Parts: sequence; structure tokens; C-alpha cells
Amino acid sequence: MNPDRRYGKNKGGSKAATHSVDAFLAMLYEGLCDVGELQAKTTMIGTWLRIARYPTFAKVYKTRWADVLKFRDKSLFTQCELCFQFKQQLACKSASMEVKLGTLCKYREHLESQYRDRVACWTLQEAAADPKNQVLVFQLDGCDQGKFRLPRDPALKATAALAKYNRPRLTLHGVWAFGRTLQLRVLDEPTRHDSSCIVEAIAHTLEEVFAEVERTQQPRPTSLVLMGDNTVRELKNQFCFLYGANLLARNKLRHISFLFMRKSHTHDRVDQLWGIISRRIANTDVLLNSQDTINTMLDELARPGLRNWVNCRASVTKLDVCHWQPQGVKLEGGLLEDSGANHSFTLLLRKGTGLNLK
Repeated sequence: MNPDRRYGKNKGGSKAATHSVDAFLAMLYEGLCDVGELQAKTTMIGTWLRIARYPTFAKVYKTRWADVLKFRDKSLFTQCELCFQFKQQLACKSASMEVKLGTLCKYREHLESQYRDRVACWTLQEAAADPKNQVLVFQLDGCDQGKFRLPRDPALKATAALAKYNRPRLTLHGVWAFGRTLQLRVLDEPTRHDSSCIVEAIAHTLEEVFAEVERTQQPRPTSLVLMGDNTVRELKNQFCFLYGANLLARNKLRHISFLFMRKSHTHDRVDQLWGIISRRIANTDVLLNSQDTINTMLDELARPGLRNWVNCRASVTKLDVCHWQPQGVKLEGGLLEDSGANHSFTLLLRKGTGLNLK
């Protein structure tokens, strides 16, 4: 089909797909057209389904769905440093064609590499959904704190004396054990959001999963894969690595991997979940305490569409973090550095040691 005929024209004469939102709508529209054509081919009648043209499709979105399905401006997202450098080189007018072609090849190789990372993560997530594989895949991430300031009520008016003070804000951190459970933890303002918080959240989730395994008589998981943002502030630090080594030393697991996608290319399914929950909280007028926030999130997670997408049990509770003592183990040896940074760490039991997990 002619692209101009499918996507339409904007007022400037260029394709509407040049804008980020219009690009997504155009891709969605194209997918709907392809699905419509496929369904028409498989019907007994064989008649083609009539699909509205893209201008009509975009108009319906802007008039009926723009306040429901919102898109953040691309300037609000952090950009990969390598992607930014490649784009700058491609936009340089003084660069020769040979230089631009070489830059384009490197740019495509970089995008392909991060896509391979995602394929590996998606494959592990699907494998974790089957208990027979005996693998656990946890994805950890924190939610934006700006939408969790309390109390919130249109009837409450701040006086001039209190206007200079900031309201306390909650912190939300989640652990998504794919195919097992979704654990959302709410932290008060005084609770430190550090490595002890991450270890505590992982420990609670492991206890929940192992209790479910024993109750249902499923095969006991032997491998654990932890995915998180590529930052030392949360999962990528020695404290979390020492906790993983301690789990192996106590024969809780046989193999633990820490996987981190490339910096600024870390958005995945858990970030989609945060967007849904943040939008629900932002549209809630009255939130007086942390329990109101928890009830709001539980109500959102109970929706049939979101519940089917999560496809596991979900819980929202408050987390009181205690400082974790030294683990009693240590890490030796160096790291094999690549040109950028380390994105994968694997811990294994030594060969010949007892494998009776407990």
C-alpha cells in the first residue's frame, strides 16, 4: 500500500509518522490493517475488511483516547550516550559519505546488540513461566517518586507558613518473579532505599516462591536470574553479589546470574507496569496516607486486563528494611572488562560440592 495513502499527511506536508506519537499510532494502525487483511483472508466469505484511513484513526485517538493513552515526550527519557554520539555524527554536514556509512554500520550493530540482550531476557522470562525448567527470573526496579507525595487532597490548602516544607513521599520498589508472583513494596520517607532494601525485597520474594513450591509440590528451582537497571545504586554492587554468594554457600540454589541490559536501554515489562500504576495514582485526587496508596494499587492490579497481562499473583505491602549484616562470604579475583562495562555476572557452586538444596 502507498505509505502516503496509509499514513496521510500533516499540515506541513511531511508524513505524520515523523512525530514520536504519530509514529506509534502509524505502527499500530499498520498492525490493525495487517490483522484485518489476515482475518479477511481466513474467513469463509473472503471479503476484505474495511479499515478506516489513518487520518480518521489519528483523529479518533486525539479526540477520544488522548487523555487515556498518554505518551511522554521523548525529551523526558534519558538517551544512550553511544546512540547520541552516532546521531551527532550522522547529522554532521561536514562528514563525508564514507564516514557516515561507517557510523551507520556501527549504530546498527549497537542497536542489534541491545536487541539481542532483550531477546535473551524475554527468552528467560518465558522459560521461568514453566516450573519444570526450575529457573526463577526476577526483574527489579523502582518507580518514579514524584507521584507519591502525601497527603493529597484538593480540599487541603497549604498555609503560607507550611508552603516552604515538602510533603513526605513514598517510594515504590517491585520484584516481578515471572510466572510466580509480583511483589510491590511501599517504603516510607525515612526508610532508606539502598542495597539493604534490594536484598530485603529479594529475600521476601524468594520466601514467597519457595513456600508456594512446597505447598504445590512443584520441582524446586535451582537457578535464579536477577535483572535490574544498569546502576550501582540498586542491584549492581558488591552487597547484592555477596548476598547471592551467601545463598549458594548455604545450598539454597546452584546458580545465580545478575543480568543488566545496556545503559539507557533497560526499559522492559516492569517499566510498563510502573507507567500504568503511576497514571492511576496521578489520576487519584485523594490520598491521605500510605494505606490509601496501597489500596489504589491493589484496585488497579485487580482489573481483568492488567491481571491477565501480569499472569501471576500480585501483592502490595509496606516494607520495613533493616540493615543487613556482613554476609560472611567474600568475592575474590578480578573482572573481565570489555570496552564499555560488565553487564552479566554469574555465580556457581564449585564442582564436587554437595548439591542437596535446602
